[in-house]
Amino acid sequence: MVVKNWGQCIVFCSGHQLIIHNAEKTETITLPEAQSCENRNGKEHGNISNLCISKDSSLIAVSTENKQIVVFNKQLIVVKNFNVGRVSSQICFTPDNSLIVADKTGDVYLYNLSSEIISPLLLLGHMSVVLDVLVTDCGKYIITCDRDEKIRVSRFPNSYNIQSFCLGHKEFVIALKTIGNKLISASGDGTIKCWDYINGNELGMINVNESIDKQDIHKFCEEMNSEDIEVSALPITDMQLHSVDTHFFIGVSLFQQEKLLLYSMNSESFKVEFCKHIFVNSSYCFDLSGELLILTPEKL
Repeated sequence: MVVKNWGQCIVFCSGHQLIIHNAEKTETITLPEAQSCENRNGKEHGNISNLCISKDSSLIAVSTENKQIVVFNKQLIVVKNFNVGRVSSQICFTPDNSLIVADKTGDVYLYNLSSEIISPLLLLGHMSVVLDVLVTDCGKYIITCDRDEKIRVSRFPNSYNIQSFCLGHKEFVIALKTIGNKLISASGDGTIKCWDYINGNELGMINVNESIDKQDIHKFCEEMNSEDIEVSALPITDMQLHSVDTHFFIGVSLFQQEKLLLYSMNSESFKVEFCKHIFVNSSYCFDLSGELLILTPEKL
């Protein structure tokens, strides 16, 4: 389940519904039907697979498993409802509120939401599935990562100009976050890395597997090896980030682990400190004040 902080609200999704929660009330929005019957595979609605919020908090976009994109404004009114050619793997907003959609073939498209006719502009492509995509706050770079360990930093919007590659992960890269000119990445190799993304230089690393029971790692590796899949670490499944002064606070979840791991990384020396375990297997995010919000089946 995807959970996002939206000002004083928390937004998350359940099936084909968008749920907005604040201290006063909880509101549930059902997605409208897809525009094109051709892409619906006989289904009225598809489950929400991705959720993103614009940098100015004026728009919320979701993508579904049946190739639908729906964009809401602050009043939760649908402003755009259209279909894309392939199932999306990730979506994000640009600083000027255009929408970027990465699909499961590795292509990344730009959609100008202010245009009457919604048409895709191909920005770039990977040779494998793009697992995360973002545009930096300065608006000059688009950063993508894929199933084949690569992180690519490209100029935006002229993405055929590659600024750098951040290479060093040994498995798929599942999540990207930026603060200033630093990039934080999370990978299936069980590590979090900090980068100077302009030059592609690694600045620091957290080996998350060092903070969990070695027997759990050994058991998982044996299971994978029995299926002829060579692994050496429990993969990271999610990462959330909050910055305070000279520190990054990083929340991490791992495959088959019913706990969240919290770390602090100094953003100048890149020294890492393990903070604590929280024994819960749930979705989570940081709010604007740095509080860690955890969504369980029973409560927030």
